[in-house]
This record gives sequence, structure tokens and C-alpha cells, in this order.
Amino acid sequence: MTRKVPLYLRKHKLAPGQHTIEVVVNAKPVRSGIDPYNKLIDRIPDDNLIKVEEK
Repeated sequence: MTRKVPLYLRKHKLAPGQHTIEVVVNAKPVRSGIDPYNKLIDRIPDDNLIKVEEK
């Protein structure tokens, strides 16, 4: 069985407005998201994860 371990998992408190967060990790991520485990109340939980694109 393959275990999926997050490369980065941390809470960030953000004020209202637009934000950019850059994170450096030790491996290439496949997906990135906000609240990936759906711990917060969300009317549309399916839009929390996106596929990672290279710059």
C-alpha cells in the first residue's frame, strides 16, 4: 500500500483580499489546495484542489 504524505501542510491566517503564498518543498507536488481535507465549512468543496503547473 502506498502512503500519501503531504509535502506541506500548515495553517495561514489571511485578512480579506488577494494573497500569494509561495512554498518551497523537497519533491515535485502533484496537487495544491486550500483546506484539502475539508475541515472548514465550504459550500463547494470540490474546488479546493488544483493541479500544479510548472513555471
